[in-house]
Amino acid sequence: MRIDLHCHTKKCKKGDGNKRNVTKDKFIKKICEADVGVVAITNHNCFDKDQYLDFQNEKFLIWPGIELDIYGDESKGHCILIGNPKDVEVFDKKMKQIINGTHPDDFNIEICDLATKIKDLDVIAICHYGRKNPSLSQNDIDKFKNELSEEIPFYCEPRNLISAGIYYAKNINTMIGSDVRDWDNYSSD
Repeated sequence: MRIDLHCHTKKCKKGDGNKRNVTKDKFIKKICEADVGVVAITNHNCFDKDQYLDFQNEKFLIWPGIELDIYGDESKGHCILIGNPKDVEVFDKKMKQIINGTHPDDFNIEICDLATKIKDLDVIAICHYGRKNPSLSQNDIDKFKNELSEEIPFYCEPRNLISAGIYYAKNINTMIGSDVRDWDNYSSD
């Protein structure tokens, strides 16, 4: 089964292109054409529970998610959080608490603060890594992993499949999503 745990459905930040905006019909059509069985909606600094619920369908599973701007001692990057779909209300409430009404362009959170705030959530954490732009340094990744609950699975997202293979050979758990920028080209992502 194909999965995509890094999928955007709307322009949230200034740097996001308008082609990230997608209708429900086009979203379902493109996910089905790509033969994806599980997809997580991970918009920048924004979890839209209403859109998440509206996009639910019988053809594939949709999981709640968000891509947060984070920073450590040495670097700034992104952390994708994928929530358990059975706990979407808890995920939504926690994301609202974390973001606290901050506009997506202005939001960022320190890695230890984020780790503390999500330690009781049923989530997967995926941080940009290596040469993916922007990404966290190895020291900041290590610090974040050490602060996280041992119950939270942690992965790094490199910039491409070649990097993923290299990191995997070095015992670094990696995962890559589409990071879709243009829904007309989703299947190639």
